[in-house]
Amino acid sequence: MSKDGIAVEIRDVYKSFGGGRYQVFKGLNLVVPKGDVTFVLGPSGVGKSVMLKHILGLLQPDSGEVLIFGEHIPYKDSRGLNEMRKHFGMLFQYAALFDDMTVFQNVSFPLVEHRKGLTREEMRRIVAEKLEAVGLQPETSMDKFPSELSGGMKKRVGLARAIVLEPEILLYDEPTTGLDPVTRAMVDDLIVDTNKRFGLTSIVISHDIPSALYSANHIAFLFDGQIVFWGTPDQFRKTDHPMAREFLDAEERHRKEMHA
Repeated sequence: MSKDGIAVEIRDVYKSFGGGRYQVFKGLNLVVPKGDVTFVLGPSGVGKSVMLKHILGLLQPDSGEVLIFGEHIPYKDSRGLNEMRKHFGMLFQYAALFDDMTVFQNVSFPLVEHRKGLTREEMRRIVAEKLEAVGLQPETSMDKFPSELSGGMKKRVGLARAIVLEPEILLYDEPTTGLDPVTRAMVDDLIVDTNKRFGLTSIVISHDIPSALYSANHIAFLFDGQIVFWGTPDQFRKTDHPMAREFLDAEERHRKEMHA
């Protein structure tokens, strides 16, 4: 793969906490192709969220490199770091909407922070466009509060906020956790459709194997401080790595029990 085709690259990253007592990454390597949906799977506690924080420059490796579109993260340059983060949008696990703000106020929050020259009318137009893009009707949703929204609507609003600044890379943190099957399928479709519609690169942190097999172009499996598998969903189905295999077999047993 050419460097021009890479959105995010993690090279031989080591990271530990507690004075070196807890080693999270032991030579972590990952390539995220530009334009694709890449799922990162793995057991709880292996460092998937820590990896996201490294990609965003919120944590710095003990050694190794993280590159965004071929550029090193400027950890010691606060202005450069803020500029780099404009490449990213983020959909948090439970949408993380502000409860005391309307849908319009939630989605326009990044515009208020980063596009200070916009008028309110211009912001409402941009917010309406993004709400429509994620399948919501602006005229019926814009003035509602999060308490008036279903779980699926909250995810859509959170996604509209994540794309309102038109980032190049979208990060998802466990987007289907706690959702019913119908809403989970809606979120799966939303990830794929949004990635295609806006020409994005998406990185999804998840435990959800069915979602990964459905939505991903590539799957990375994180275990014991390293990416131990990287490939297509079809290749993942056939993996012989013991922990990845255990994940897949457990999901298959669960599916059979649900349909017994």
